[in-house]
Amino acid sequence: MNKNRLLFIGLDAGDAHLIEQWCLEGWLPNISRMKAEGVWARLATTADVFHVSAWPSTFTGTTADKAG
Repeated sequence: MNKNRLLFIGLDAGDAHLIEQWCLEGWLPNISRMKAEGVWARLATTADVFHVSAWPSTFTGTTADKAG
């Protein structure tokens, strides 16, 4: 039986531009390998509107105004 696996890594306060640059420069080989072998995407964040809402929104799958 084939089961799909999902690994979600949230780099809290990570700068996506620097992470991508350091991957290209070879400083982050494990992240580079995960990007190459999996799926890499930048996610939109609710933190631009309400700074403490990003993780609760990620865990609940809803926005802060709906989660309360």
